[in-house]
Amino acid sequence: MTPVTKAYIPNKHQQNHQAWRNGWLSNEQVAQTAQALSKNGYGKYLADLIK
Repeated sequence: MTPVTKAYIPNKHQQNHQAWRNGWLSNEQVAQTAQALSKNGYGKYLADLIK
């Protein structure tokens, strides 16, 4: 077994996406965040994610 020399830490975008896919965040929670961030690309991405 090869030792891990650098831990993989997903960025916030990947964490939110994974949390939603795993059912840890509801569509409503993602929609609220998308609405709060609707003026930037990440908010638009979240809105599209739950469509």
